[in-house]
Amino acid sequence: MPEFENHGSSEELIRHIRDRRDDIDCVRVPLCGWFKITSPDGSEQVHKDIGAVIQFCNGSFSAIHYVDAEILLNDGILHNLRIPIRLVPEGQPLND
Repeated sequence: MPEFENHGSSEELIRHIRDRRDDIDCVRVPLCGWFKITSPDGSEQVHKDIGAVIQFCNGSFSAIHYVDAEILLNDGILHNLRIPIRLVPEGQPLND
């Protein structure tokens, strides 16, 4: 399940992404401001106030608050590092 990570500042968040860029599969952005996530046992949970989720190559996720997600998208760091951005339509599970 995604968990919010506190990076302290937007600069630290950007540094974290740069340091882990080879481990990042994509960044998923919900079009409705929330994600529905299906657990391995089949149960579903809704997570709100998420602006984006970093999906790592190993299958783990890191949730980013919508304020920090705006900074990432406006900064262009994801584009510069060639990290794909995937839009997730309302109702579609994050790990679909």
